[in-house]
Amino acid sequence: SDIPASIRPEDVDVCFFYKRFIPEKYIPSEDVRLSVYKNISLAFDDPSLDGLAYNLVDRFGEMPVPVKNLINESRLRSALASAGISVVVRRGCGVVINLSGDGVDAGGFLDLLSNYWEGVNTYYHIVPIKGHYISFCVHLLDDEYSYSLFLGFIDKFSSWEKNK
Repeated sequence: SDIPASIRPEDVDVCFFYKRFIPEKYIPSEDVRLSVYKNISLAFDDPSLDGLAYNLVDRFGEMPVPVKNLINESRLRSALASAGISVVVRRGCGVVINLSGDGVDAGGFLDLLSNYWEGVNTYYHIVPIKGHYISFCVHLLDDEYSYSLFLGFIDKFSSWEKNK
């Protein structure tokens, strides 16, 4: 696997969406909801998450947006761990991303940031942080389009990391 030993998918902290929960109206049984939460938290690859989503739709009907958000955040974990990103959390101004700065070409990384986010007309800024981490905030909305933009950045970053 190309996931660094220091960051495993289960260790990545992801809080991309504000609304990410299983509504009681969707799954009335608390025991079943808790079981689904557990299954989502343990699934890190697309086939597992696709199977989980299929089973939810088959059993309970179309998934509400907050459930889709839970599954999408879980999809992020593996890609983030692979890219060396340990934290993606939503804060007041946007989505804050932390990655290990060890071995990162700072100039090249700043070029990647500006080329990608300015290319999609999205504001970002570097966040001061102590230690061996690079932290930046991207001003994204809480929606599917922002999620797609973010996935695009993770793909670009992963490619850049492999080719440097």
